[in-house]
Amino acid sequence: MTYGHTHDIHMTTGEGDVDIIVSLSYDIDECGTYHENIEKITCSGMDITGIFCDEQWQDLEIKAVKLLAEYYEKPMDYEP
Repeated sequence: MTYGHTHDIHMTTGEGDVDIIVSLSYDIDECGTYHENIEKITCSGMDITGIFCDEQWQDLEIKAVKLLAEYYEKPMDYEP
């Protein structure tokens, strides 16, 4: 079992599809990832973590977790 991973996920948000980077921490084992948590959100190198309402935060977290799952579904040389 391995703990304490982070992954930067590039995505867009808002009406103008602004490019952001979501830093997601998570744990992983043979069954997949769990305990996913957004640590930081940046836009053009600036920390914008605190500007999102609860609904936006939930939406970003759901999207980030889905993208993380897709990342681990790709064939690669990985052993947890």
